Amino acid sequence: MDAVSIEPLSAETVEGFRGLALATLAEYGLSDPELEADLVAPLDSYEAAWVAVLDGEVLGTVAVERRADGDLHLVRMFVSTRLRGQGIGTALLDLALAHARTTGTATVHLETLSVMQAAQHIYERAGFEQVGTGTYGSKCDVTYRLRLR
Repeated sequence: MDAVSIEPLSAETVEGFRGLALATLAEYGLSDPELEADLVAPLDSYEAAWVAVLDGEVLGTVAVERRADGDLHLVRMFVSTRLRGQGIGTALLDLALAHARTTGTATVHLETLSVMQAAQHIYERAGFEQVGTGTYGSKCDVTYRLRLR
């Protein structure tokens, strides 16, 4: 087995990105087409996106979108069940936050599901604060914010 590599989303990895996102959404009972609009053209949907690849297979994803207020919105943070608990989520988050800092972003926002306890632990360890609960348009029920400056 090769080592996991983290690389920018590309034409070669876009199908794996889409597949992992859809599989993870299905794992949590989410299959609303509205949730998946950005997955039609992932290369055109995000300011930046990365994938974790092992033996040619995409097993982790993260992307960021620039909001109208200049902040970043962290989206599509998924790790395959095969690699969960091995630091891949943390590595992907660190890369997204490095991008945020490099681009002078003041605040990073995200939404997640309350059942995604491991993901919430990663976000909180990185300094994110929970700022809301309740169901949002994306069906996520917990919101987080990280102030960078």
